[in-house]
Parts: sequence; C-alpha cells; structure tokens
Amino acid sequence: MNMMNILKMTVVSPGRKGRHGSPWRTTEWRAPTATIMTVGLVLIGLAGCINLTRDSLPRQLYALNVETAPAPARVTMPGAVLKVRAFQEMPRYHGREFIYRLSDVRYQTDYYNLFLASPGALLAEETGKWLTRCGSFERVIAASSRIRATHLLEGTVVLMEGDFRNPGAPKAALGISLTLIDQKADPPAIVFQKPYAQFVALSNTAPATLVEGWNKALQNVLTDFERDLAAAMQPVRSDLKNTTQSSTNAVSEMNPNP
Repeated sequence: MNMMNILKMTVVSPGRKGRHGSPWRTTEWRAPTATIMTVGLVLIGLAGCINLTRDSLPRQLYALNVETAPAPARVTMPGAVLKVRAFQEMPRYHGREFIYRLSDVRYQTDYYNLFLASPGALLAEETGKWLTRCGSFERVIAASSRIRATHLLEGTVVLMEGDFRNPGAPKAALGISLTLIDQKADPPAIVFQKPYAQFVALSNTAPATLVEGWNKALQNVLTDFERDLAAAMQPVRSDLKNTTQSSTNAVSEMNPNP
C-alpha cells in the first residue's frame, strides 16, 4: 500500500435513488500534496530514531575474581620459579561470549554478556595469583616474563558453561586440565597432570550470578590442585633435602673438627 492509498478516503453516504436504482452515493477525497509530504517526512524521521538491531543495546563485560589463599608461613619449594601460560580452550568454549547449555545437544551463546578477555587468559591470571599466595613456589611469573622458569604450568579449559538443562536447578560448570612441567629436566618432563571439574548450584540464571558461580568453582579447583600438588612434589622436596644433607655430611668429613 503506497502513501496515496493511505491518504485517500472514500465516503459513502445515503442519497436518492439514481438512474440505476442505487440508494447510495460516493465521494472520493484525496489529501493535498503538502500533507502527503509532511506525513512522509515524519515517518522517515521515526524510522531513523528507532534502531532495533542488537548493536543498539550495551554489552556487559565480566572478569573472574577468586578469593585467594592465605599467605603461607614459608615457601615449600625454595628456588622454584613457576611460569603460568594462558590456558587453551576446547573449540566449543573458544570465545568470549557466555555459553548456556539448554539440553544434551543444544547450546546458546549470549551476545550481550561476555568475558573481558578470553576465558583461558582470565583463568590463568587467577591461577597465577592463587599460586603466588599459596607458597608452593618461590616465584610465580606470567607467560610474558623473560625470567627463566624452573617449572611451567599449562591448562586446558574443557568445560565452562551455564548448565541450564534443568530450569529449576541451574549450575555453573567449570572443568580444567592442569599440567605441571619440570623444565630443568632434559628433555622437560611432566611431573603432575590431572583434570578437575566443579559444578556450583545457582539461585538464578542471571549473568552476574553465573560469574559468581564460576568464581566459586575455580576456587574449589585451585584448592584441590594445591593439595594434590603438595602431595606430588613431596618426593621432590625429600630428594632435595637428602641431597642437601649428603652434601653437608661430605663437607663435614672433609673438614673434621680438631
């Protein structure tokens, strides 16, 4: 329907019967050209003011923030320097937009709510902060540091989604596979490797609530990793202690007291 049709009106009113016996008469009214132009400009202006594209709404950016462990009384591995690489992501979790799992096979990404940086980079950053405080290593450095590290931590994000398959019981799901590499060995050797997964119940499906759930899940993962790492590195510390004691005994034998 064009503008002329919109602004054209046909009035039907009763009248005397004419030659053809019709008791009705019609009168056609057309709007003046100036009125048509005015209405057209108004409609064009309204169309320009209304933008229904998704880019017209603001996008919300989120970062992870894990409550770190308390500072230890002493460093458990003196001289050990750990470099934390940015974690890799499995293909389905590669990207900054939040991912919601709606069924066993159906997923949805959230254009309006996303991470400030890649999930792998944010998880590695929080992991480095945690390990700095837990005291397993003398120093923890970022992947960009030029300092030579004795150990390297790599991670792969295998699960990071809002699990909304059960609408009445939403969960924040997080899974990370962590690998610790001894770079002093020739060739470098894996000294610890283990996957971790956590599911945290949520009170609702709001994006901010989901982020808090991921923070709690990561805190649980790092608590378990710290405990497992301490147990795995115990033989290494024992060997270092025995080596140090043997060296001390050898020096004592070479320099007996008078």
